[in-house]
Amino acid sequence: MFLSEVLGEQCLQSSLILPPEEKLDVVETFKKTGVTDDYLPVPPSGNLELILSSKQVPLGGIISPTLSYNFTLPIFHYSGVKKGELYTIFMLDIDWPSRDNPRERSFINGIVVNNPSDNLLGGDLVVAFTPAVPEVNSGYHRYVALLYKQNDVIDADTMDMLKLARIKYRFSAVDFASKYNLGNPLAGTMFFARYVSCP
Repeated sequence: MFLSEVLGEQCLQSSLILPPEEKLDVVETFKKTGVTDDYLPVPPSGNLELILSSKQVPLGGIISPTLSYNFTLPIFHYSGVKKGELYTIFMLDIDWPSRDNPRERSFINGIVVNNPSDNLLGGDLVVAFTPAVPEVNSGYHRYVALLYKQNDVIDADTMDMLKLARIKYRFSAVDFASKYNLGNPLAGTMFFARYVSCP
């Protein structure tokens, strides 16, 4: 697995972020980490910048459990947004409950629709953001954030939307994008997280 041996089995007690082994663009990273083959037929071409707990998360990097537990709302930035357009943003764990057995793929870590170009979390909250913390000893999980351009306003108060906040697993970004005519993701990023029990 991409970056699977970087941390070994050590317990991390600091808000650590490790960069990827090699610097790749979004398309290459999604392909190399299996996101494209496993989950998303068409990878995004734009780089969605992500900040967690005041720290920049590099594309394809690894974050420690402590950084996740010190969770604050993520900050997203994409230079390709256009004034007057609306955007949908997802953050997902595509390896839930584990990469070896992702039977409930994917778990929603956050969804916001109708975001204006000047505030990518300034729209209608569908699913509140939660920390990127996998189950203990379930291996590395791939967390994916995706940005889509909307063609129309999305009604965030429908029953289907309300269900997403209660049943956050087995979510398909592809099906959601098809239902709301979002097309392929405009931009994205991904990172790894793993939670190992400490002695």
